[in-house]
Amino acid sequence: MSREFLQFTDECGIVRQHTVRNRPQQNGVAEHANRVMSEGIMAMLEESGLSASFWGECLAALIHVWNRCPTSAVSKKTPYELWHGKKPSVSHLRVWGCTAYVHIQKDKRRALGSHMEKCIFIGYPDGYKGWKFYNPATKNTVISERAEFDERYMMGSNRSISAHQHNITGKDKEDNHGEHYYIPAPAIPVEADDDDDYVPSMPQRDEPVEEDEGEQEEPVEEQQPAEDEQRQPQTPPPERPPTPLALRHSKQNVRPPGEWWKVKQSSQEPESDEDDEFEDAEHVHSSSFESEPTSYREAMAHPDAHKWHEAALEELNAHLGNGTWTLEKLPPGKKAIGSKWVFKIKRKADGTIERYKARIVAKGYNQRPGFDYVEIFAPTMRQATIRLVLALAAIEDMHLRSVDISHAFINGDIDAEVYMMQPEGFQDLGSDYVCRLDKSIYGLKQAARLWNEKLHHALLQMGFDRIKLLET
Repeated sequence: MSREFLQFTDECGIVRQHTVRNRPQQNGVAEHANRVMSEGIMAMLEESGLSASFWGECLAALIHVWNRCPTSAVSKKTPYELWHGKKPSVSHLRVWGCTAYVHIQKDKRRALGSHMEKCIFIGYPDGYKGWKFYNPATKNTVISERAEFDERYMMGSNRSISAHQHNITGKDKEDNHGEHYYIPAPAIPVEADDDDDYVPSMPQRDEPVEEDEGEQEEPVEEQQPAEDEQRQPQTPPPERPPTPLALRHSKQNVRPPGEWWKVKQSSQEPESDEDDEFEDAEHVHSSSFESEPTSYREAMAHPDAHKWHEAALEELNAHLGNGTWTLEKLPPGKKAIGSKWVFKIKRKADGTIERYKARIVAKGYNQRPGFDYVEIFAPTMRQATIRLVLALAAIEDMHLRSVDISHAFINGDIDAEVYMMQPEGFQDLGSDYVCRLDKSIYGLKQAARLWNEKLHHALLQMGFDRIKLLET
C-alpha cells in the first residue's frame, strides 16, 4: 500500500485488517460483488457478441444500472437515491450492445450524406447527457443524445433477442437491410402422454437447423404416429407455448390474403358493382392530378377550357380591382421577374368538383436581394397559442369564429421596386410593357412579411393587442 493511503487510514482512525492467504470467503461481501459483476460482464458480452476488449465499457454500464436497482442492503431505496437524495430516472436505460442509429450532426456530414450512422450501444458516459456508441465501420466511439435504438438486434452477434421478449414483424426485418431475425411461428400442439415431460426447444445459438429437427422428430413421431395429419388446427390452443419456425413438421395450406377492403354482402348481389365503385373513386382521385394544366396554353387546349378561362378572368379581375400592378415600360437597367399561372381543382369531401381555381404567381426565385427585396422574415403562429385559445374558450363556454381572407397576400403593400412580366394570355399594350407591382403578390419572397405587417396594423386599429411574450 502507498504511504498516502496509510496516512489516510491513520488520520481517519481506520484499522486495516488482512485476510488469510487463499481465504477469500473472509471478505464475503466484496467477493460476492466481484462474482456478480464478473458473471454480469460475461453474460452481457456473450449476448451482445462483442469481444472481451469491451469489458471496461460493459462493467461501467453494469454498475450504472446496478446503482439504480433496489438492493437487500437498503430498504425500499436504491444506492443512487441514498447518494443523491432523489429517485433515479430509468427512462434512458437501453439494452447494452444493441444496434443504434446515431444522428450525425450537420457540420459532420456532407450536403447529401446520410443523417445517421449504424453503431453499437456501449454505455452511459460520465458528465454527458447522452449515450456512448461504437461504430464498427470507423472503429471510433461516438457520444450523442439523439439515436434510435433497435433493442431486439445485436449487431455484434448478428442475431436477435428471444421472441418471448419482443415481437418481430416483417416491417422490422426490412428496416434493417435484410439482416437475419429469429421469428416465431404459430403454435403447433404436440400431444404427449405426460405434460410435465414436454419441454419446448428454443434455439439459443445460431446452430444448424438440421440438428434441431433431428432431435425433435423422434419423440414426436413415436408418441403420436397416427395423428400427424391432425396437427393442423386453424387456431392454436393458448395453453401451448409457441414452437420456432425451424421446428415445424406439418404442412399447412397457406391461403392468399383476403381482399379486406371489400365488404361482404349478405345478399346475392355480385361483387362487381362494389368493385366498380372503388374503381370509379380511384379514377376520380387520379384524374384530379391529370386534369390540372400547368400553363395557360395547356389550359386552353383542355376539354374544360371555358371553365379554366373563367377562373383566370376571375383572378385577373381581382388583381385589377385591388390595384396590384400598373402597366409600364421597363426602365433601363431594371429586370422583370417572370410570372406563371397555377391551376387547381377544388373538390368536395365526396370527390366531386367544387370549382376551378387559378392563381397568378410571381417567380420569386428570380428576385435579387437588395434590389427586389430586403427582409423576408415573417412570424408564424404557435400550436401552444392555438391550444390555449381553445382551452380558454372551452372553460369560459365561449364561441369561436374563424375568418378566411380571400387573396390575402395581394393586400400587402410592396416595399421595393419590383417589375413582373404580364400574365400569359393577357398581354395588354404590347410585349414591351411590364407590370410594376404596387401590391404584394403570391410568389414574392417578401409576400408573407408584407401581409403580416398589413394584418398587424389592421388588427391594432380594430383595438386588438399583440401578445408580447408567451411563456411555455
